[in-house]
Amino acid sequence: MRPAKPITPPKKLGALVSAEELGKLFSLTTRRIQQLAADGVLPRAIKGRWETVAAIMAMGKWFQRDGEELKRVKLEKLQAERDLKQIERDERKKLLIPFATAHAQAGEAGGYYASELDRWSREMPPTLAGLGAVEISKIMDVRKEEMRRILMEKLEAIGT
Repeated sequence: MRPAKPITPPKKLGALVSAEELGKLFSLTTRRIQQLAADGVLPRAIKGRWETVAAIMAMGKWFQRDGEELKRVKLEKLQAERDLKQIERDERKKLLIPFATAHAQAGEAGGYYASELDRWSREMPPTLAGLGAVEISKIMDVRKEEMRRILMEKLEAIGT
């Protein structure tokens, strides 16, 4: 790895410094320096250049004030990138499935449950008409257990 190029300060401290030179001093792009100037971080420019000492002091204040916030945002971004990579690894290992697939499979299971309840409301009254309470209870228990078993199979199948 090559050593970093030493940064040469302006010839005079009272000299004016351009956005490019200021960017080099702080390892920022010229565009970022221009954005900071537009945001009022830097003092007023004189023909697109800044008084060196005032610009350096303004940048120092900006780093102090916004440095912690920038650090926090960078850490959050890094954590989000790590989380995404973990999700991608889990998807490749088939530990996770895409939300849309799980949603569709859960919808299918819910649809089955709703259609079975609808079918019951149509079929059960004639089937149970004239039966005693014990017989109705036995038939309902058998049907309920069958529906529970099928629904559980459908829910357990999500993601497979």
